[in-house]
Amino acid sequence: MVAPDNRTVYIAGQVAFDSTGQLVGGADFKAQAQRVYENLRRALTSVGGSLDDVVKTTTFITDVKNLSTLREVRAQVSRSGRPPANTLVVVSSLARPELMIELEAIAVLSQSVRFAQ
Repeated sequence: MVAPDNRTVYIAGQVAFDSTGQLVGGADFKAQAQRVYENLRRALTSVGGSLDDVVKTTTFITDVKNLSTLREVRAQVSRSGRPPANTLVVVSSLARPELMIELEAIAVLSQSVRFAQ
């Protein structure tokens, strides 16, 4: 969702599905987390943005034991020295029982989104 200012982008529901709707990573939290960030990157690219444009994330995980792995994956994809603000929420489950992580993000693009006419 692109806000009326054509620069603020809201992305929700990023989970570890590939383009065919298949789960990536199975019971491997790290693989799921990597796919979630890849999906976020793709969503941002579709509006002319990048992970560097993310200013806020909310991360939902189903088990706090995966926090160190989440931090590792997030450090690999976050802009160096300036990670976005993040809220972490531990939940009992997500929309499907095999999902271990879900991410939503707010990004502010440096240039307005240009929509095709």
